[in-house]
Amino acid sequence: MLAKWLLNSDYTVVLTGAGMSTESGLPDFRSAQNGLWQKKIRNN
Repeated sequence: MLAKWLLNSDYTVVLTGAGMSTESGLPDFRSAQNGLWQKKIRNN
């Protein structure tokens, strides 16, 4: 049933948790080493 919905849809949206982005190499806001907030602090 899910496969049929996906095949017949014009758009598909996938919502994931915070761990998905960091596992894929995308920066998050909270990481102590390379989070976006930490980078902002180092650049100021």
